[in-house]
Amino acid sequence: MTAPAPRAPWPIGRVHWLGIATLYRREAKRYLRWWFEFITQPLVSTGLFVLVFHLALGPEGDEGAGEAAFTYLLPGLLIYSLLMQAAASTLYSLVFDKIEGALADILMPPLTPGEFAAGYLMSALSAAAATAAIVLPIVLLAGLGLPADPLTVAVFATLGCAELALCGIAIATVAKKWDQAEAFVSFGLTPAAFLSGVFAPVSALPDPLPAIIKLNPFHYIVDGFRAGYLGQHDNPVWLNLVVCLAVTAGMLGLCLSMLRRGVGIRA
Repeated sequence: MTAPAPRAPWPIGRVHWLGIATLYRREAKRYLRWWFEFITQPLVSTGLFVLVFHLALGPEGDEGAGEAAFTYLLPGLLIYSLLMQAAASTLYSLVFDKIEGALADILMPPLTPGEFAAGYLMSALSAAAATAAIVLPIVLLAGLGLPADPLTVAVFATLGCAELALCGIAIATVAKKWDQAEAFVSFGLTPAAFLSGVFAPVSALPDPLPAIIKLNPFHYIVDGFRAGYLGQHDNPVWLNLVVCLAVTAGMLGLCLSMLRRGVGIRA
């Protein structure tokens, strides 16, 4: 009886598509395994935001000023949930693997820094899309209609989530323990997201807040997303798009540089 012929190695080619798909599948399975946490967090937080703001800014008789303000902030709550989910997806996944010593399993395969980032980026975008499926019914039931420009909404949601997912990767490479990761989220990402025009028009805020907020990259994501949803915006849509593209490209370059040099992930 002759032994079976040895199996030929899988051809990698210029791009290791199988490696990217395997990494993506690994992260997707992790999301499904922790589905309860990923579902309840945006569900509860968005529901509480909607309830609190509805009670505070509910319809005010015939004027409807409260109703208009409430409708204005609903797209902000939606994109806020997607951005934070995208950041959490890459940040906590990588920090968990670093602490548990499982990161070596990802570094051993022949993945380039770009392929490594692509796998995590795709998984973060999928997690954000799943969060949208959870949060969108809440804001629709709260009174938000369909988007005025679905393409603009999709573009800014995708760019924003990619930007935050890359931010999560960058933070995870330097965070050595859970406390450091939580500190970045609590004292960096969350205040930046809140001070981006999520809850109120930037132009309506007293000086010098508008000038300060316009230095915040999150502002251009939120403003562009709201422009596509309601047709209301503080900046020209083209400016929002240019800033989002520039910041996302900058974050991608930073992540690739850190991964190439092994910052925080190689001994």
